[in-house]
Amino acid sequence: MWDDFLEFKKILCNYLTPLSEKIKRNWQTFEYASLGKYKENSDKINIIHTSHYEKIIDFNYTDFGPENPNIYYVHGNIDDSKNVVFGLDMNIRGGEFQKHERKTAFELNLTKNKDLLKFSKISQLLHLQVDKISHTLNKITQLSIVGHSIGEQDYSYYFSILDRNVDHIQLNCLWYQFNEGGNNKESLKDALFEMLTEYEKYSNQRILHKMIFEGRIKFKEVFIPRIILD
Repeated sequence: MWDDFLEFKKILCNYLTPLSEKIKRNWQTFEYASLGKYKENSDKINIIHTSHYEKIIDFNYTDFGPENPNIYYVHGNIDDSKNVVFGLDMNIRGGEFQKHERKTAFELNLTKNKDLLKFSKISQLLHLQVDKISHTLNKITQLSIVGHSIGEQDYSYYFSILDRNVDHIQLNCLWYQFNEGGNNKESLKDALFEMLTEYEKYSNQRILHKMIFEGRIKFKEVFIPRIILD
């Protein structure tokens, strides 16, 4: 089963590589066009330019621009299928935390099953920690979230950031219009609420009302063009 898992990673990378190259080409075209065609949306465009951020945590396996040392591909990228990480997650939303533990029963049971444990994302990431560049996150005053579902499978990353910065961090949730109509504003609000509610259970802290009261949760519209053309 493990060999099949590794082979699937290779197939996934082979599928995504030409798509990634097309995104890169079209994104460069968009950046030039943003000076003219999309000028009326310039304020909504500038906020998503990577140069505005000290550190970028990318949950995708692909990139859309030139190499940037400030981008951390948390689950690896398609340049090397061995670095691509997916699988079981150690954090389950709605799980009951065990007494004296900040882990759910699922997490505790998974750590005892060696056959399944190696399919967990954290186990795969641990085995990749050889000669890797350090991506230490210092004090974070602002965290901008764009294009991420804030799904339960990635709660552990948000929790790690909040653990060190919850008393001062500002969350900027960047929503956008879909090409086919509608937008992700409401779904982003719901996802953020669910994640912060779960963090309150995990940390045994009441943070949601505090962050709202202090104005540290913002929802801002950004403009993202249709990069992949038919």
